[in-house]
Amino acid sequence: MFDGYRAVIRFTWDGDKKTWLVTNFLDNKKKDSGDADAFVRSAPTTDGTTSPSEQNPSMDSIPQSKENLNIVVTDDGKEFKVAYKVMPAEDVVASNLPTDGLPVNKDYPSAMQPRNRQRAAMQEQITSMSNNLRPADLTESRNLNQGAPVIKSDGAVLNGNGRTIAIQRAWLNGKADKYKQYLLDNAEKLGINPADIEGIEHPILVRVVQDKLSKDDIMSMINSTTGGQRMSPSEQAKVDSKKIKASTLNKYVAGSDVTAAANRSFLRDVLADIVAPS
Repeated sequence: MFDGYRAVIRFTWDGDKKTWLVTNFLDNKKKDSGDADAFVRSAPTTDGTTSPSEQNPSMDSIPQSKENLNIVVTDDGKEFKVAYKVMPAEDVVASNLPTDGLPVNKDYPSAMQPRNRQRAAMQEQITSMSNNLRPADLTESRNLNQGAPVIKSDGAVLNGNGRTIAIQRAWLNGKADKYKQYLLDNAEKLGINPADIEGIEHPILVRVVQDKLSKDDIMSMINSTTGGQRMSPSEQAKVDSKKIKASTLNKYVAGSDVTAAANRSFLRDVLADIVAPS
C-alpha cells in the first residue's frame, strides 16, 4: 500500500487522546537530485512545461561589492550570502500574478511554492500589504521572512512571494511611490547607486542569493516561516511529507490500525523524521 509513496501523519491533542490522520501522499519513486538548478528546471510549471531558468540572463551579473552583501538565515540555521539589487518589479518571477484573484504564474516552478496563495486569507494578506506598504520592513533583515524578497539569479522567488506580489500590486494600483522614495533615501546604506533606482519605473529591492544552492538548501529557504505567516495544516502536511524516510514507511504494518501497538515504532519514527533538523 505504501510502496513508492510518502505519507505524512499528523496528530492533535484532545485531552489525553491522540487523533491520527494520513493527510498527504507523494510519489517517491523518482530519485532526488542534489543539483538545485536541475531540481528547479525539472519542476513542472502550471502549464506542464519546465521552468525557464534562464529567462532573465541579465541577472547573472550581480554586483559583488562588500557594501551590498548581507547574510540570511533559514529556520534550520543555514546561512547564505545575498546581494541587494534593484530591478523592475515585473521582472521578478513570483508564484502568483498580482491581479485580482492572484492567478497562478505559469512561469513559476510549482515545486518552489508549498502555499496556496489563492486562499482567502492569503488574498486578504496581499491586499492589506499592497495598500499599506511599509518600506522599512521590505529592505534589510537577516530573516528570510522579513526584508526584501530573496530570489535566485534567474529572478524566481525563493522566499517572499507574498511581499513580491504585494509590491507588484502596489505598483499596479499606483501606491508604491513612497516605497521608491524610501529606496532612494537608503540607497547608499544598501550599496546601490541611486541612479539605478531612478532609471527603473517600477523598482523592487531584492536579495539575490550568491551561494551555489543544493536542493536541500532551496527547500530550507522555501520552508522557513519564522517571522512570517504560518502555513495552513494542508500546506504544512505537504512539506512534512517530504521529510519522511522510506525506511520509516517500511515499518508500517499493513492491516493494522495506524494507532495499534504494532505501529508504535512506525509512528515514533514518523514524528522523529518530521521534527528532526535538516
